[in-house]
Formats: sequence, C-alpha cells, structure tokens
Amino acid sequence: MAARRTAPRTGARGRAARLAAAAVVWLVVVSLAGTLVWTVISRVGREVSTGESVLRAPEPTRTMSPPTTTGPPSGRRTWSGRAGTVVAACTGARIELVQAVPSADGYAVEVKQSGGAVVEVEFEGRVEEAGRETTVVGRCRDGVPVYTTEVE
Repeated sequence: MAARRTAPRTGARGRAARLAAAAVVWLVVVSLAGTLVWTVISRVGREVSTGESVLRAPEPTRTMSPPTTTGPPSGRRTWSGRAGTVVAACTGARIELVQAVPSADGYAVEVKQSGGAVVEVEFEGRVEEAGRETTVVGRCRDGVPVYTTEVE
C-alpha cells in the first residue's frame, strides 16, 4: 500500500497568520492612539496648572492709597484696591468683565455677574484679611465703566 500523502492545510494556517497580523496591527494602532491621548492630556494639564499661577498676583507693595479708576475714555477701565483688581469694558450700554484678580494679600475672588447691565465682583478676605469683604459693581456710563464699592 502506497502511503498517502495529504496536502498541507494552507487555508487554516493562512487564516491564522492573517488573524495574528491583524491583532499585531490593532495593538500598534491602540498603543499609538493611547500614547497620543496621554501626551495631549499631559500638555493640557500643564497649561491648566500654569493658568492657576497666572491667577495669583505678584507680591504687591503695601500702600494705603485709595482705590483708583484709571484709563482713557476708551470703553475700558480698571478698578484697583487693596482687595484686588477689576477690569471691565463697555460696548454701548453693555458692560463685560475682562478680568478680576485678587491681591496676594490673602483675598479670594468670586464673580457674581460678568456682564450685561452690571458687573459684580466680590473679594473675600482670607488669612490676615479674614472676614473682610469688598464688593465692586461696575456699570456703563457714557460708554465707559464706572465703579462703586462696598467694604464690609
């Protein structure tokens, strides 16, 4: 009896090879995508943490001058006081908050209203200034912000 030789099953082996190749390609794509996502998250995280430090004002020199309103009649004015700084801009009768920064003397800032008819910003004392609150309200008059303050 002659030995019967069977042809190799290239179909099953070929299918397994294609499946293995597809798995390797999938792993490479997922690894690259994961690396890209974590790189983006890391960079955004650094920018956010850097942004926090921007909110902290540098150590000011301590002066006892009264709050001032400065700037040309350009529709944008700044209020500065012991508690911090508020910058707002007017377009017609509409006012918009540009910036509110607490002083480094231990104040925190809370924006109560950021635009429309009024801008209202509250500075709350922390640490040495605990319990002290300053509220700054800005309204447009003749196209420029005009501020009123209340200190408690």
